[in-house]
This record gives sequence, C-alpha cells and structure tokens, in this order.
Amino acid sequence: NHTRTLIISLKQCLMSLQLKEIPAVRALTGLKYIFGHGIGKLLFAILLSILGVAAYMGFREYKADHLYETDFLDVDWFRVWPNKNQCHLSRLPDLWAADWPTYPAANFVNGQAEPFQYADELLRPFAPPMTKGQTRLTRRLLQMFSDLMFSNGFGDRFFIMSGTLMGSFHHHDFIPWDDDIDLLIDVSVREKVRELLKTMEPEYMVGTLGVRDKLFAHIVHPPDSNEDIEMSRPIKNYKHGWPFIDLSYFTKNATHVNEILSRSRNVTFKLELVYPLYFRPFGQAWYPAPRDTLNFLRQKYGTAPTCRTLSYLHGKEKSIRYTSIPCKKLSNIYPFVEHKPCSKHSVINADGMILGEEKLTYLAEDKRKKEVHAFCTAVADGSAEASPYELKK
Repeated sequence: NHTRTLIISLKQCLMSLQLKEIPAVRALTGLKYIFGHGIGKLLFAILLSILGVAAYMGFREYKADHLYETDFLDVDWFRVWPNKNQCHLSRLPDLWAADWPTYPAANFVNGQAEPFQYADELLRPFAPPMTKGQTRLTRRLLQMFSDLMFSNGFGDRFFIMSGTLMGSFHHHDFIPWDDDIDLLIDVSVREKVRELLKTMEPEYMVGTLGVRDKLFAHIVHPPDSNEDIEMSRPIKNYKHGWPFIDLSYFTKNATHVNEILSRSRNVTFKLELVYPLYFRPFGQAWYPAPRDTLNFLRQKYGTAPTCRTLSYLHGKEKSIRYTSIPCKKLSNIYPFVEHKPCSKHSVINADGMILGEEKLTYLAEDKRKKEVHAFCTAVADGSAEASPYELKK
C-alpha cells in the first residue's frame, strides 16, 4: 500500500510539474505500455521513482534561486486540501531561501519560578515577551500540530487566526510582541484531534480551558526553570503550561463560519471570507488561512492604523492594561509588509483569488525604506493592495 501511494504521488508530481514534453518522460511513458504486466510494472515504478526524485530535486534547486520569479507561479497551488500536496507546496516561494530580520528576544526567561514571575522589561510596551528558546518551542508546537492535522486528512479543518493571522499579514511572522499562537479548528473534529494529540504525550500535552484547548510541551523541571530550554512553564492555578497554542473552535454551515467564544456567544463570518482556505506565510513555513485574510481581519479588528500592546498575558492567564500607538511609529523597530498586486499576474481563479506581491520592509536610520524580502502569494481579488500599517485597502 505504501509503495502504491508513493507511485501515485510521484505520478501526480510529474504531471503537476508539466514534464510531459521532456523526451525522457515520453520514453518512460512508452515503457508503461511495453511493460504491461508483472516485472514490467515494477521496472516502470522504479524508473518513475528515480525520475520523480530527480525532477523534484532539480525543481527545488531552481526555485531556491528564483524566489522572486512569478512567471511559473499558479495561484491554485496555494489552495489548502485535506492532505498536503507536496508537489504544489514545493512550488510555492521557498521561505527558507528568503532573507529574514533578526527579531529581538526577551533576555529574561518567563516563568522562572512559582508564582509566575514577569520582569519589568517584559511589561515595556511592544517589548518581545518570549526568549529565543520559547519562540522556537512555539514554532515547533505549531509545526507539529499542522503536520498532525494534514497527515490525518484534517488539513482544511483549521487555520491561523487572531494575532497569528495578523502577524502573518503585517510581519510574515509573529507580531513581535505577541506571546502565543492562535488557531481556529472545526469543532466537528475536536474529539478526534484530542485523541491524536494524546498519542503525543508526554512530549506534548493538551489541556482544556472553557471552550478552548491548550497545546503545550512537557513542563520544565524546577531545577531547569532558569534555563532557556524548549519546554513549557507552569502557570499557577492552571493545569496547562506556557508557551502554548490556543486551540479555539468553530461551527460551519452553508453560509457562515461561527467562532465559538463561549458557551453562549459566537462571532460570525460569511463563509466566503473563510473558505476555501489558502496558505499564508508564517515564519519559514506555509499554514492554512482564511481565503480573504484582509477582510477577515477588518471584520474582527476594524481598520484603525494602530498597534496595540498585549492586553492579556498568556503565561499568567491574566488580563492587563494595554496601550496603542500608530503602527507607523514602530517601522524603524520592526518590519512591516507592503501589499500590492503582482504586476504580471491578474488572472482570477475559480475561487476569486489572484497573486499579490507582499514585500517586508523597515525604515532604516536614513529614513529610507529597506526591503527584507518580497514574493507573491494568493490573495482575494480586491484585497491585493493594502497599507502596511493598517487594515485599509
């Protein structure tokens, strides 16, 4: 069964890479008819596998050298399916090949002792709340969860949202002063997902808080609490640890998606804002996101051109007073993403999606904008152009 799956996958990959006109492929296709049975099929499978791997590696090398090229990019490749289509994903802009800024990190390890301690420096407005180790752990939790969902056919049942989606839109990464990951998951698969996560214990743990679940790592041993290691920290009076991923849930019908905020309160989005899901960049990986990210965020947060500090300390599960300033005032500290259409691509696909260019820039000391990286990604038609500092078109 595994061999059959591999062969089918490689055949699909070759077809999607459009290699039919390569002489070697034509010859190989001919062999398929020459070797119709038995050993012939085995030889055909082996040759097909070799060619598939060679084509894949050659394409990866080409793509790494052409991060900014869009002539071969198809908006349909960004669409999210229940299982990962590695052939399509491998053809998206290679985020590992892109340049990335070096974000500041907290020097003080949150959660060094019980009760949970916060240093004054962590409460400064817009200061990074996580250390390098805590940030790495949070990324690992997200990647693990994503891999688990896709490998079980649930890839189109979850997406990044709230601060994580805002971070993707404005920074291609975390909001630099955020301290968790936010995901929204189809509630109809909640119990199955919890069962799958239970199989990851004790390295990864799942707990429940109200209508949400918390995915976190094994709790750090007290003697190691001062070290910046990739383990979660205990939270006083709570069973889960931090850093964690906030797993929220939604219901869906033929017209709307309803985010479950409590047992009596939901937030409703039109179905076409959310589905079908499309991949968006978050750090050096692609994750499912709402079809129309800009208008989804506009509905949830409005269009004010302000950046707001944390209003909730997830490492303490406690609300705090927040402040806000115009996002543009932070552009010399943190880079922001500029949004515009890809100049050569205006073809709208069946889902109303086009290719939009997203350029990460910052304001240098000479007051000039400097580019960090740029690439094209899938955006809803009409939402390709937006301010880097606000949710306005």
